[in-house]
Amino acid sequence: MSDQPIEQPSVWLVRAGLGARDAAAFERTATIGVALPPVSDLAKTDRLEARNAIVSALQANSKSEPKAMHFGRDVGYAVMLLRFVCEMCHLDRVMTPNAAAGDFMCGVITSDYRLERDPPVPGYYHVRDVDWIGKVSKDEIPARTLATLRAPLAVYRPGAQPVLSDLVVWR
Repeated sequence: MSDQPIEQPSVWLVRAGLGARDAAAFERTATIGVALPPVSDLAKTDRLEARNAIVSALQANSKSEPKAMHFGRDVGYAVMLLRFVCEMCHLDRVMTPNAAAGDFMCGVITSDYRLERDPPVPGYYHVRDVDWIGKVSKDEIPARTLATLRAPLAVYRPGAQPVLSDLVVWR
């Protein structure tokens, strides 16, 4: 028998577009995703090389603005996508806000990362499968914890892991 503690799955927050416009599509397709340009082989690439490839893809997609103007933003997007690809794990938990319903869809990640050239939700090329197991009303989450779920990032691991891991939906 090991003396090592059993590690709890992480709880991640993954947004479904501006104003949660794609939450119903995430639920219907049993997926979560990141709406950034497709960049191949991210899961098989060194992190620094992958970050540079993502930034290059974002820079190539920039319209008329000077590319240097958005370099910092693009590096931030690259880091966020690499968390989705490299840090998120099979059987981790995910919460996706659904603004229209005033709740969070809660699920368990059931696949590794994959790049989809024809994504289940249009525009979300970076995908993971999810078993949506329930919903949690904002009212069921302590106010202090709810504040950690309001960061504008599309993908992140909130700091209130013990409280989020103890929500009734996971039992």
